[in-house]
Amino acid sequence: KIIRRLVKGQRSQDFESFHTLRSALSWSPDGKHIAFVSKRKDRDVINIVNAENGKRLRRISLRFDSVYYPAYSPEGGRLAFVGSDNGRPGVFVLDLGNEEVEALHIGALEYSGAAWSPDGNWLAFSCIAPGYVDSLDIFGRMGPLNRPDRDIYFVGVDDGVLTRLTWCRSE
Repeated sequence: KIIRRLVKGQRSQDFESFHTLRSALSWSPDGKHIAFVSKRKDRDVINIVNAENGKRLRRISLRFDSVYYPAYSPEGGRLAFVGSDNGRPGVFVLDLGNEEVEALHIGALEYSGAAWSPDGNWLAFSCIAPGYVDSLDIFGRMGPLNRPDRDIYFVGVDDGVLTRLTWCRSE
């Protein structure tokens, strides 16, 4: 049962489409807003809408090739997201006050998701082969029977220290 439709994609210039396999939304910590990514013209934009009535409060257009998986920080002043900047995938943090973006980790083959620790000091994400995009060594190791698996990592928001939580079968 649909209680209320907040936005409607593919029929509006404002919300042309949503990423089919990489769509995600994030509730603000106070539960009043929802952040999500949609296409507008040739760009991914981050939308922040009122959770009660669907009215868009902000549209943030970043100069990124792609943007996915927005995640509100616990205090609500930042959004983490996965994106690609000039062809380089990574995990980024957007300051909602001044709209400045900081790269927390770049250089993996592919990233998925972003989740804040409750204290806001860490971001968890999964990725394939961190660091291999820089060396291109990953392509020599890949094949139909030998492809890298995805692992889970934490990165310190203040210091950028990367900690691996899981180890995939291929290593």
